[in-house]
Amino acid sequence: MERRAALALLLDFYGPLLTDRQRDVLGRHVEQDLSYGEIADDLGISRQAVHDFVRRGSDALEEYERRLGLVARFERQRRALAEVRRLLKEFDG
Repeated sequence: MERRAALALLLDFYGPLLTDRQRDVLGRHVEQDLSYGEIADDLGISRQAVHDFVRRGSDALEEYERRLGLVARFERQRRALAEVRRLLKEFDG
């Protein structure tokens, strides 16, 4: 899975566990596809601060997933449901 898409999914699942600032900055970067410079200008902070928020936030999200595995479980269930739908369609065929 592409890094940005993976981070967006992690943010959906674990975003509430981040600080408000981490969630805001990471959301702007991942979901709105804003550059560090654009985010820095919008928030009145340095590009380095944006970089730090993005890095720390994404590290935290990846650690939550490593420990809890909710996204992996969701993906397994999604694939299983797709297979059930395929089999039902084949059965109704």
